[in-house]
Amino acid sequence: MRFPARIERFRSIVERTVKVVAPNVVLSIIQQESNGVIGRTANRHAAAGGYARGLMQVIRLVTSDYNRVHHTDYDHVVDMGGKGMINAEKQIRVGAWVFERQLQNVRRYMLKWAPNPRTADVVRIADCAYAVGWGNVRRKLDILKSEGLALTFDSLAARFPYWGSVVENGKRRWINRPLHHAQEVWGRAHAASYGFDGDYRDKPGPNTTTIVLLAGIAISIVVYWLSR
Repeated sequence: MRFPARIERFRSIVERTVKVVAPNVVLSIIQQESNGVIGRTANRHAAAGGYARGLMQVIRLVTSDYNRVHHTDYDHVVDMGGKGMINAEKQIRVGAWVFERQLQNVRRYMLKWAPNPRTADVVRIADCAYAVGWGNVRRKLDILKSEGLALTFDSLAARFPYWGSVVENGKRRWINRPLHHAQEVWGRAHAASYGFDGDYRDKPGPNTTTIVLLAGIAISIVVYWLSR
């Protein structure tokens, strides 16, 4: 199995839920955020909307946004914090939707300012947005652009090595670590091993040898029938 059993058990849910992202990336986020604990509640209070809950650790505002867009009535405590596979599917639906939305935000930005972006950059930057919000990431990308730096994940890491930390009384304290989060998710998913197509799914592309072979067979059949 690609992931531990506690994560792999959600693969079928993820595969029928995601639309524009490789399932392995979402499974990796689940491992990073909750280690596969359904309904997990964060130990710290999220300033932007209450405790983060669920397999993908979404906050109350995100649950509300999902309900508004999808006309659902998921409860942040009961559903995002609930146990069992029924609630697990709800938690994955909401979390995967958030990540796919961030992926689309990054993709649009990159296509405007950095044609032909690498999948590794798009996915890792999207994961940063998943961790700290698209607005925070966009401001960092705008700085890179204004300074003439490449719009890549490596540029973000080099330019903002302490992103997500504050200095208090002469000591650095980490509040959030979006760069570390993205590296962990990307590395664990082994996303570079999966060929993303235009909609970022990890479906295999056409096999040229197979196409040529099938074409040859078809031509042979046509020639045979014409010669009868």
